[in-house]
Order: sequence, then C-alpha cells, then structure tokens
Amino acid sequence: MNALLVLIQIIILRNITGLAQLSQLPLLRLFALFIDLNLFLTRSFVPDQYIWQLLTVVLSCFLMAFGIFLELKADVGYLPGEGLLLVVSETYNWNFGKVKVVIDSIVVVIALFSVLIFHGRLEGVREGTR
Repeated sequence: MNALLVLIQIIILRNITGLAQLSQLPLLRLFALFIDLNLFLTRSFVPDQYIWQLLTVVLSCFLMAFGIFLELKADVGYLPGEGLLLVVSETYNWNFGKVKVVIDSIVVVIALFSVLIFHGRLEGVREGTR
C-alpha cells in the first residue's frame, strides 16, 4: 500500500519527483521498527472495557495528529500517507486538513470493501480505523 502511495505521488508530480518521494520507503522501515517496539512495550496493556478502548483510541488520535504536525513542521521527511496528502494539497492548492479527511475516508471505505470481500462480514473495521 505504501509503495502505491509513493507511486501516486510520482504520477501526480510527473517530472518534479525528487528525493522527498524516494526517501519515504526507507523512513517507513524505520517507522515500522518503532511501531514494533511500541507494540512490544505495550503488549500487557489490553483494555477490556469499551470505555477504556474508546479513550485509548481518542488518545491515540491526538498523539498521531501531534506526530503528523511535528513531521510536517520539521520538513525532514514524510511517510507515504502524509507525503501523498502534502503532494495533493500543494499541487492542487487544496486545504491540507480537508485533503486528509477525504483521503482517510477513502482508505476506510477501501478497508470496508476489502473486509467484506475477503471475510464476507464486517470485521476489524471500527473506531480508530486509519
């Protein structure tokens, strides 16, 4: 999926594709290592009540938004998802926040259709998807 997001960026940018697009895949590998480390460190944290699960999702959304804010402010490198958002918003002069909501919604719809096709029922797509 991430390689597809980089490819879409390259298609949109055409001849002005640069290091920012090509550096996303190695950065993604580093990000994946941090996700694995986080999963290892929080493996014993399993909220069993719905309210705690919901609060965990809300807190995670705020932390993710803050991380994306820092990523964009630092302007050092982007993960493929944010890179695509940035390319679309800058190329077409659209509001970044609105582009993020639209693309995230498209990803959730793709996830819903994929789950229905491969599992035959709605499973695993709930609050916090994307």
